Amino acid sequence: MTQPARPNINRVLIIGGTGSIGRLVAARLLELGRLPRVLTRDPDRARRALPDGVEVVAGELADPTAVRAAVAGVDAVVMTHGAPYGSGDYVPRARHPATAHHRRHRPLS
Repeated sequence: MTQPARPNINRVLIIGGTGSIGRLVAARLLELGRLPRVLTRDPDRARRALPDGVEVVAGELADPTAVRAAVAGVDAVVMTHGAPYGSGDYVPRARHPATAHHRRHRPLS
């Protein structure tokens, strides 16, 4: 039995690409020979945080025009924005003063 053809995924937009998870995704895509693109509010910070070869596109996720421009020409989108460990300043709920009444942190799966 023949396998179905795999789509040719080359250019990949990463939303949340400057977070800890997004940076790993970008680096892995480069290792695989793909062309990662990151939508970011702060292009200077993104250029410092990301490896060479990642295309940086300035824009806000809440701006439809910026999102349309960022997805133009991509083959896939990876969404890491909002991942609990993505910002580098994550504090588990059990330790955060505003939510100290929570007994356990439940990680997203």
